Amino acid sequence: MPKSFAVNWRDGAWTERFDFKGHKAYRKYLNEGKDGTPELFMIKWEPGVVLEAHSHDKWELIFVVEGEMWVGEKRCPAGTFVYNNKDVTYGPLRAGPEGVVYFNLRPTKADLESKGGERVNLKKV
Repeated sequence: MPKSFAVNWRDGAWTERFDFKGHKAYRKYLNEGKDGTPELFMIKWEPGVVLEAHSHDKWELIFVVEGEMWVGEKRCPAGTFVYNNKDVTYGPLRAGPEGVVYFNLRPTKADLESKGGERVNLKKV
């Protein structure tokens, strides 16, 4: 495992992750979380995207860069950090009226589970 690494969030390409009723969501990996390094990626959602309440098997830190999102009933405008501990259900996550762009950092690659314990099925495009 490298002792350190540096990445520029402007590098790399956005890939379409899923389509939520005609509203697109994209992801850009900055570091995939392999070999014990942290998983670091960016998410971009169009207005109208909603991700159901869920949990992960790892903690995560979200930083909102542009726009805003709602985490449950909490409004999170640009500049907001959101910390979610492992195995804690949170959400739903909703993009604001102008969409949202945020960073997501996890200690390693995480599994996504819905509130009911089943893996969340996102419609792949």
